[in-house]
Amino acid sequence: NTIWKKGYWCRDSLQATNLFVIARGISLDVSGNIYLSGYINNDNPVSGLSSQILLKLDAQGNPIAWKKINEMAFDVFVFTDDAIYLLDKRQADISYYPHNKKSATIAKFDHDLNLLWLKKYSGENFPYYTANITASPTGGLYLSNVTTGVYPVILAELDANGNIVSQKGYAHYTPRVHALDNGSLVIASASGVDSLGNLDPRPIVAKTD
Repeated sequence: NTIWKKGYWCRDSLQATNLFVIARGISLDVSGNIYLSGYINNDNPVSGLSSQILLKLDAQGNPIAWKKINEMAFDVFVFTDDAIYLLDKRQADISYYPHNKKSATIAKFDHDLNLLWLKKYSGENFPYYTANITASPTGGLYLSNVTTGVYPVILAELDANGNIVSQKGYAHYTPRVHALDNGSLVIASASGVDSLGNLDPRPIVAKTD
């Protein structure tokens, strides 16, 4: 049975028009507060970019706070016991994300939606098209991404301040990656590389420790 159901209008001011919001992530804290992440579609006619939105509701669905972040493509939402992480990444090699061509940008917020830090991770020939983040058991993050080169699968461990603690690369061909919360990776690729550096033409599924 439905306990409550509510709709929300989001406006920059009482005089502004309503903004069209698309929700992407949802989570709850131990007090029952609800957190929504998403983006506002077509609210910036100059650049044509969408804006990220964070919305905090109480356990009855009443708004407590909201925050709009202009001209970012925060597409991944990770919620932990003490923080909210958003990952901004390039979705494809296309022109309408001009501010983030070859990098992954992570923003960390507390549960009151205050920005704690924002950092960009980039490198030569490292287009973070398939980047993802997962919470680590040490209070930081695992940042996984697929780049170019001999070892295109990269897993970086970040501490709670966003500093890189360690990085490791894995040799795969056109891989897709999923990072688990214990730091291991599940990798699927069209083909692999054997211990001698030769291309293995078979489809490959691998898991790391």
